[in-house]
Amino acid sequence: MQQSTIIIFCFLISIVICYQIYFEKVVAKRIPIKRKQKILELLKSKYTGLKENNLGYLEHTINNEKILFEFISNRSVNNSFSNNLYIYLDITTIEEDIKKLCKIHFYCSTIDNRDWIKIRVNPFYESLNNLVKHSDETVHKLISDAEFYISQKRAERNKRINT
Repeated sequence: MQQSTIIIFCFLISIVICYQIYFEKVVAKRIPIKRKQKILELLKSKYTGLKENNLGYLEHTINNEKILFEFISNRSVNNSFSNNLYIYLDITTIEEDIKKLCKIHFYCSTIDNRDWIKIRVNPFYESLNNLVKHSDETVHKLISDAEFYISQKRAERNKRINT
């Protein structure tokens, strides 16, 4: 009786381990790919003219400002997934001294030999629909904050030069 209980217990443990391996190898790899496809569809419906570039970023132009979207789906320790949407603003064409100040003030990245200001979309709940819904206000916040900061630093620089 005891030996059959041990065999059943070992069998159940092996099934759980096999399911865990299957989840790791098959299911967990599909989830981020499906989520990226879904957010691409949602963003394309919100921003007309959005296209994916060769690096996997989504490109868009708003008010002559070049914008990139990056979606990252991370898996935590407890096997849940988190969705992150990052928005980048191109600052390659501004003056070098102002660009250096922007790199200190904002989170910046270099992508494809271009300089970008980076901000994360922070909705209350990180569903794909919420990320897309709040992306518009984040884009406008990023553009307005960057334009304000750049114009402020240009005015300070011009004031120093003229004095």
